[in-house]
Amino acid sequence: MKLLMKKGVILVGWVCLLFSYASAQLVGILDTTFANGGVGLISTQPTNIIGTDVVVQTNGKIIASFEMTQNANAESKLALWGFNPDGQLDSTFADNGALYHDLGLANSNIKTNSIALQADGKILVAGNYLVWGAVNKGIFIARLWPDGTLDSSFHWNGFLLQPFQNSTVLQTDLLVQPDGKILVLAYDASRDRESTVHLSRYHPDGQRDFGFGYNGVYQDDFFLITKFGTQVNTMALQPDGKIVMAAREGLELGPARVNYQFRIARLTAAGLLDSTFADSGHVAFDFSTNREEIKKLAIAPDGSIYAAGQSFSNIEGFVLKLEPDGQVDSTYGTMGLGGDPYPRQEINDMILQEDGRILLIGEYRPLGAGLADALVMRLLPNGKPDAEFGVLASATVYMPNKFVRGYAGALQPDGKIVTVGVVTDTAFFHDFFICRYVNDAPITSAITDMPQTTISFLTYPNPFDTDLKVIYELARSQTVSMSLLDMQGRRAATFFRQEFQPEGTYERSFELPYHLAQGPYWLRVTMDGQDRFFMLMKN
Repeated sequence: MKLLMKKGVILVGWVCLLFSYASAQLVGILDTTFANGGVGLISTQPTNIIGTDVVVQTNGKIIASFEMTQNANAESKLALWGFNPDGQLDSTFADNGALYHDLGLANSNIKTNSIALQADGKILVAGNYLVWGAVNKGIFIARLWPDGTLDSSFHWNGFLLQPFQNSTVLQTDLLVQPDGKILVLAYDASRDRESTVHLSRYHPDGQRDFGFGYNGVYQDDFFLITKFGTQVNTMALQPDGKIVMAAREGLELGPARVNYQFRIARLTAAGLLDSTFADSGHVAFDFSTNREEIKKLAIAPDGSIYAAGQSFSNIEGFVLKLEPDGQVDSTYGTMGLGGDPYPRQEINDMILQEDGRILLIGEYRPLGAGLADALVMRLLPNGKPDAEFGVLASATVYMPNKFVRGYAGALQPDGKIVTVGVVTDTAFFHDFFICRYVNDAPITSAITDMPQTTISFLTYPNPFDTDLKVIYELARSQTVSMSLLDMQGRRAATFFRQEFQPEGTYERSFELPYHLAQGPYWLRVTMDGQDRFFMLMKN
């Protein structure tokens, strides 16, 4: 075991156990070149720390957020760690790898919940705060330079505070739109457990976008059907700017009895309920008489909606697939539900890979045991477990006599899977962990010095505005995909995927998303698994 002391923080390399025959698998095993044997554990006991979110920068470096409790008064700060691509702390990030900031709030409890990256590489962080002894609570947003220093050009000296009125407030999700505007999802609850969902939008400089919803905020008029224990967890952004949200809501069955179902809704880009989605903009699901909850939403290139969560009647994870109009896709998995047929799993995060396979991050509780292992599971595009991944389509991190829970995941440029979460011991101390798994689905996160190919393709107009025409000739039948990438390699638009096309000449016209920024882009054409890139300019 290797110990690294850095400013009172102990980084522990932990040799975690998998099934003895897992090493025979090519993917779905811990990457032993990362951190110390695949896992890094940061312990600051008696301070409790819980990993909450993670992003990977275009250079492969990792930024992780965590919730911390510093002392008996439950004081805490905005908290981030920076890691090098190999899992070691990045000494160039903030103060020797760690950022702690009190947001100018003394005697406060600050929970850092979400991270997102802007197109220019700046880091957005969001969470909620509570000042002890004062009626002062709400959500915060902060913006950092890639090296972890506050960006003073954002709102006021790098952060903003948005107060709430009710007794409890929790920020749950953060998204950056292609035009740079910022979406922050939260909910607040009164003492009688009635809750209100808030979705706020801000301009790139941190000022409220008053053209969204009502004075910059959407407050639900559909989740309050039950008015009992509403808890909104996640949102996803469609290519057309519409916003999909999922919330848990409670149905009171009698004294001390509540059945939780979940509801999925869609808003227009202007922050209004979209009546073209499902039943007048929203749809509810109730699979059992106990509790269901959605933790993560994702939108596929064809507009399909994936919702990952679990049913707590027997603690079983699932993925629900909806058509773009909100109807259940009954061809997916078993009547629209995909996932592991084995129970006792909780899902906290989901990653939709470009090849259509799905990664689920959470925890696995072996039958008869009060402990848990961190879990990563992979599903095929049809919703069935991917037998080529790990053992029984999943990989776990096991620590003796510990409760190990994965909270969030991200893909590195080579497609490897980074996850963060919490390790809880029998004394209920919480430590942060980060680990990496081998994966065989590389993603394109950056394109540098990419030569243009000489294959027979004609694109015009170039520069383009909102319409693009592509003419090309195939000398033989083959499978073709075509998409548009920004200069960081992020997908800006998908034109079509894996179309089988006979030999011949093709002329295809595409309407580009209205929100594309000016500047250079790559047209990526994939033929039989080989990528070719063509430079385009947007007016």
